[in-house]
Amino acid sequence: MKTGIKIFIASLIVLSALIGYVFFDNYGICWKPINNDYFKWFPYSTGDTIVFKSDNEEKKYIVGYYLTQHNNTYLKKAKCGCCEEGISLSLRSKIDTIDINFENFRNPGNCFGEYLTIGKYMVQNDTNHNEHIVQAKKENNITREYISIQKDTFLITKNIGLSSFIFQNKIFYFQKIIKSNGEITKQSNYCN
Repeated sequence: MKTGIKIFIASLIVLSALIGYVFFDNYGICWKPINNDYFKWFPYSTGDTIVFKSDNEEKKYIVGYYLTQHNNTYLKKAKCGCCEEGISLSLRSKIDTIDINFENFRNPGNCFGEYLTIGKYMVQNDTNHNEHIVQAKKENNITREYISIQKDTFLITKNIGLSSFIFQNKIFYFQKIIKSNGEITKQSNYCN
């Protein structure tokens, strides 16, 4: 074999080793796709109108944005998380806004823990202790999964979304959703 070919092959081997070291030592790979349960807990799209009623008042909220975040890879030494994922959405009426963040739901590959925030209220699940923020309630022989925040200030029911909330000392209950043609915005690799 000629000397030039030997040097070329040796250079490729060294370069491959360096690339492998840099990639596998600095990057983590998240193999699982985003958990589709987020979309069951909040079955909305951007532009949807959600109608709530109290005893004598109706409130309409429009989904201003609905954003998913999901890491495909992460920098191991950056301390910005691992296989983090979640959703962020904003419900806007004429006089108020309800901001929702739901992060790392049943995601064992995360580093920051599982939590759900609505406005200033938060329910956190320390995934290291196997606690669950989801509860079950039986109504009319139907078992529903729900998450309660701040002593039922907000109640989220699976396959309905926000099912009730308290605003200015009135309880508003979910009535209907008017679907739009909006889409959910998807992002990935926000930790890189």
